[in-house]
Amino acid sequence: MSNILSWSRVVIAVITVLFCADVFAANCSSTWITSVAEADTLRQNCRVVLGHVGIGPFAGNDTVHINLDGIEVIAGTLGEYPYTRRDYLTQPSYTLSSSSLKRADALEFGSYDTHIVNLTLPSLTSVNDYAYIGRDASNLVYLDITSFHSARKITLESPSLHTLHHTKLRNVTTLRIGSMQIDSLDSLSDNEISLDDLYIEGPFPNIKNIPIGFTSANSIQISDNSSITLGGSSTKEMTIKQLNLDDITDLKRSAELETLEVDSMKLSGPFHIPHLKIPFDNLRQLQVLQRENNPLKSITLHPKAVNWTGGFELVLTAGVELNLSSIYGADDQGKQIQAWYWPKNISSIDIFGATVGNAFFDPFVTQQMGLDKDFPPSELSFFGVSPSVNSTNFNCTTFRELEGMGRLPSGSTKFSCSDPYLTNGAIRVHIPITLSFVSAVLGMCTWML
Repeated sequence: MSNILSWSRVVIAVITVLFCADVFAANCSSTWITSVAEADTLRQNCRVVLGHVGIGPFAGNDTVHINLDGIEVIAGTLGEYPYTRRDYLTQPSYTLSSSSLKRADALEFGSYDTHIVNLTLPSLTSVNDYAYIGRDASNLVYLDITSFHSARKITLESPSLHTLHHTKLRNVTTLRIGSMQIDSLDSLSDNEISLDDLYIEGPFPNIKNIPIGFTSANSIQISDNSSITLGGSSTKEMTIKQLNLDDITDLKRSAELETLEVDSMKLSGPFHIPHLKIPFDNLRQLQVLQRENNPLKSITLHPKAVNWTGGFELVLTAGVELNLSSIYGADDQGKQIQAWYWPKNISSIDIFGATVGNAFFDPFVTQQMGLDKDFPPSELSFFGVSPSVNSTNFNCTTFRELEGMGRLPSGSTKFSCSDPYLTNGAIRVHIPITLSFVSAVLGMCTWML
């Protein structure tokens, strides 16, 4: 056994010497490139750099072209550092390219002001840690990372970037995409992979729709004046734990997506969707937080919502334009359809500011009264409705009686219902039949007998 181990060490040593001979010969360890000559020396002598490769700053006024062809692996960071150097601010513009570089430990440009205008690494496939092309790479207009597919964390947010050559992602934990001038985010956002966190923050002035093609994500946060399509070109199933959307113009579901499950969705203002459709197969929590001047008029829950599991939590803070007077609405042809389907397992309801009517709650009230033979009353931890003063078809009588029956939570911290002030001449056209009315009728009938 000892002979086998000895031979193994010898073989490893021989391989190391053969593979890294050029490293030791040319001192291919951490190095700093401040001229074309220094770049040529490194790339002509080193296939592998056992350390960091720092770029710049450069002297002169003319654009500097740095070529690292020949280097295949950098066992460290390729980028600009340390952060304390201020001579980067006065250096000339420069380009950096390597057609041979395949792997690095990390990639970092734009952590602070940089004058790089072109970064061309078409053969780079992966970095062990992170790839960071940040906002302070404000002069970068061309980026070629055609083969790049794997990193623990990727940040790409260069605001002047017009041209991006990239194919797809395979293995990423965290993806952060910021404002750019490119025409599409598809190679970044439309990948059938699982990741932990996705952050997209625009604006992207040349993009109207962003497809989200990941199979699963712990958290997705998107803020951009674009339409969002959940489901990509090949995604069949998607699971999202937390989906936060802000400033979007539309929310759609890809026709190719067979299953779409979201644990919690938060849609906050400003956003620009007059008729919001919730296209999920399962949803536990829906939060719509809208400012007064936003255009939201209706929310549609499709029939599958009836069977959503987990205890549905509804939080709506909206302007008076949101009409919750009834569970019915109109389709594109103006025909009446049922637009809202109450889930049969509800944990909490909190509605504020919208125009609300008692008819909107009819299926929920029927279930809570115990009149639905297929579904028992839900157990709620909170019930609160504070509608707009336009809600002339709403009163709290039924809900207070359900509170008294123990079918809604009681106490000021768990139950809240506000009767809106009536405008002059307003008439309530929908007054639900309450339990007290039913009892009175039965009592009168008994007395008459």
